Amino acid sequence: RHAIQLIAMFEVFSISGHYVLHDGVKSLWCSKLDGKVVPSNSTILDESLDPVCLGTCHGIVGKIKFLPESPDNLVLIADKEVVCQLHGATVQRINEIGNATSISRDHL
Repeated sequence: RHAIQLIAMFEVFSISGHYVLHDGVKSLWCSKLDGKVVPSNSTILDESLDPVCLGTCHGIVGKIKFLPESPDNLVLIADKEVVCQLHGATVQRINEIGNATSISRDHL
């Protein structure tokens, strides 16, 4: 039998121009303007950027643009559950998604 491995949670922060998904070791910087995602090895989010914690998420689904003139929206996994093990890999079901602005502090 294989042990079930759970994916770490990301804290989601909003700073000027970016959403930052941070797992305590690395982070993903997602531009609010053009939707580009850039990984970073930073372990600490600089307090001078005045980060606002929006809550937590389990990962990124992708980006979506609701209207041609609207900015890209970052779609995040808000809730998931382990379904089973399949050939040594953990299969998970996504129960709830949200965009970066709708991630609830309930997930903290």
